[in-house]
Amino acid sequence: MNRKAAVTPPPVAEVGARLGRYSSLTEIGRGGMGVVYKGWDAADRRWVALKVITDRQDIEGLARVRREVDIARSL
Repeated sequence: MNRKAAVTPPPVAEVGARLGRYSSLTEIGRGGMGVVYKGWDAADRRWVALKVITDRQDIEGLARVRREVDIARSL
């Protein structure tokens, strides 16, 4: 059975902002760098966590987020 086919996207009424191919649904948490949302990846048809950086001037913070992404991808 194709796992992607078993997952259905959220109803349109629940979808919030669009970020490229992602739709944000609900806020999961906040931190010093930004806000994390539960989101839907329309291209891959899967649930994702979207981390939105609030301080774009924080160059060190951007590098930290990129490291987090690399670590998450390796799992």
